[in-house]
Amino acid sequence: MLYNTCRELEGKYIDYLPVIGEKKVVPVGPLVQGIVDDENEHSEIIQWLDNKGEYSTLFVSFGSEYFVSKEEIEEIAHGLELSMVNFIWVVRFPNGEKVELEEALPKGFVDRLGERGLVVDGWAPQARILTHSSIGGFVSHCGWNSVLEGLKFGVPIVAIPMQWRRLVWLWRSTETSMEDSTETR
Repeated sequence: MLYNTCRELEGKYIDYLPVIGEKKVVPVGPLVQGIVDDENEHSEIIQWLDNKGEYSTLFVSFGSEYFVSKEEIEEIAHGLELSMVNFIWVVRFPNGEKVELEEALPKGFVDRLGERGLVVDGWAPQARILTHSSIGGFVSHCGWNSVLEGLKFGVPIVAIPMQWRRLVWLWRSTETSMEDSTETR
């Protein structure tokens, strides 16, 4: 099995996985996908960034697997508005959930922003955005790929690990099972 990790970060687990899975584990990473450069796709986002000064814009995205609650959306929106910093914010809703972006945001939020903020509904080309010269920081949920991309492209990360309780539980469960040799799934 090939894993997008390295022994320096997860050596203990790399050694443990073959014991429970009876398959050889080969760490091949960390790997970061290259930038797929389709200039026409999402060009309005890149054009918006082109009008911002160097390192003047914050990129806010919480990945493809975590969806912020209505309350979290409101708090993030208020924080971004009060910061007076340029930002691009990607907001995603679970598949099948019919939510209008304007309804999820605080009333009048988009109008008050003017050209200072861009709110994107659904998906944005994260790697292309992170390589843009206007990006000075990345507010991230700390997913593996997001952290690697932030590091690769030299963008400082404001870490907001959205599923930290789950990670702590998994870490504790794995530590316990490794100590007593029981298998945890």
